[in-house]
Amino acid sequence: MIQNIVHEIMKNKFSSVVLKTGLTIVILMSLFVTLIWPETLAADSESSAAAKTSPIVLSPPRRLNTWNDIKDAWVDLKGNSVAAVGSHPEPGNVTGGAAPMVCLVRTKASTPRGTFLVFPGGAYHGLAVMTEGLNAAELLNNQGYDVAIVAYSHGRISNDADSELHVRAKALQDALAAVNLIQENNEKLGLHTRTLGIMGFSAGGHLTARTFHELGTASPFAKIILIYPAYLEIKPYSVAPLGINDPVQPPNGAKAKIFVAIGDKDQPSWVSSSQAYVDAAKIHSHEAEYLLLPGLKHAFNLLQPGDASITAAFQKAIVDFLTKSSD
Repeated sequence: MIQNIVHEIMKNKFSSVVLKTGLTIVILMSLFVTLIWPETLAADSESSAAAKTSPIVLSPPRRLNTWNDIKDAWVDLKGNSVAAVGSHPEPGNVTGGAAPMVCLVRTKASTPRGTFLVFPGGAYHGLAVMTEGLNAAELLNNQGYDVAIVAYSHGRISNDADSELHVRAKALQDALAAVNLIQENNEKLGLHTRTLGIMGFSAGGHLTARTFHELGTASPFAKIILIYPAYLEIKPYSVAPLGINDPVQPPNGAKAKIFVAIGDKDQPSWVSSSQAYVDAAKIHSHEAEYLLLPGLKHAFNLLQPGDASITAAFQKAIVDFLTKSSD
């Protein structure tokens, strides 16, 4: 009898201890969930948001004038920082496998207006990154646009149509990947994409037209600028050299504002095809302008084509186009 009573007392004391211990654990867990865990989650959330939105800082702070100034400002087509590859045996040119990658040059404007993709020329054999990339970036930066200079695939294995066609097909794939890059990774890259534009020179102008055509109604570009575009040829707006037929006709249903400029001393077929491209753009309901610059041959420098008055008129025409076509 006594043993049973003692046993019951001990059992109750043990139960009391267990109960008190359990209550203590519950209280501590409640305090953790109420006070500590939310702060931890918030910190993790902020870190995650920062990782998502913090732009990669690539562009050097000084004005970009030389290859060394831009060698650390490149990303691959997935947005990862990469070292620039290639050489520049001639001033302003890049050859030897410097592709595919993108050079980011951001505007310092207090109210950025958007981003332009820029395709330098080079006959699909090289890339005039300095003269037709950085000069364009400077002009566009001054108008409030970030710039992504695209070093697309170039070069050829042999001097035949199949090799040329292969290179141009790779270049188009790079161009489309670059479009996708700036659309999906603009925050990571620190680019403003309220308005998107695309600009190309010579072969880069041809690639610009092909990219616009390929995207069709899915094109995100509000502004298209072609500077002395090559290989467009006249109707049916396809490429004639080496028997290649690359479609470049402006697409239906993708409303854009288009500006085309070329010198009147350029190759006659390229002059006439530039005018034909503008005519086709208007037929397809795009707003299009054509500027024929007197006395200029192919591949004149964007900022210094030789004649100061022509330079000023050319720059003013582009600035006017960008200004009046702003959203």
